[in-house]
Amino acid sequence: MDPRIVFGSCVTVLLGGAFGSLGCQDPPYGERSPFRDQSTPESRAGITAAPAESAPLKQAELTDGQIITLLDASNDREIEASKVAIDKAKDDEVKAFAKTMVEHHEAAKKAQQDLVDKLAVVPAELEDAKKLRLGTLEVVARLEKTPDEEFDAAYIDEMVADHQAALELLDQRILPSVHDPDLETHIATDVRRMVDNHLEEARTLAKKFAPKSSAPPIRAAALVR
Repeated sequence: MDPRIVFGSCVTVLLGGAFGSLGCQDPPYGERSPFRDQSTPESRAGITAAPAESAPLKQAELTDGQIITLLDASNDREIEASKVAIDKAKDDEVKAFAKTMVEHHEAAKKAQQDLVDKLAVVPAELEDAKKLRLGTLEVVARLEKTPDEEFDAAYIDEMVADHQAALELLDQRILPSVHDPDLETHIATDVRRMVDNHLEEARTLAKKFAPKSSAPPIRAAALVR
């Protein structure tokens, strides 16, 4: 018999009954011979798969008590910085804006306290609020030392940055964490609307102090380290 016929057909080998039938079909994928070409088009082209990106760390959820503390510290920041501006600002619009900041954020603190009393929420301390308070002291000290001719622009720049950061805090940490529905409604409507309106007003005022040329403003040099 032609030996090619034997190798080309399916054969059964019995070794003491220990093994079953050995067919001529390919073995399962995981048992293929290491000598078989198992490369892929990508590997033959020298392309390697990109490693999977690790998921970003999720920040801890805030309690309603911690949210109250954060909001309180945020209001205090705008109040204290704006009190300095009421005394030092030269531009009438900037001074009026500073007065509005104090009035609105003090009113926001009172409305928040009334809601806290109604809901019986107990404010809770957290590290982020401590950092915010320390930052407030630094901002106030910096504004107090700012030369008069640079103050209006410096204060408005601070207000733009602060309210942008406040919106991010509301949208990314506070609103996703709040539990009480009444507190959530208050934050999502009253608080967020106020912060957004203040940001737009600050941005409008900032245009008054934009540099007339393409050169960066002198006050920005202090930010470069």
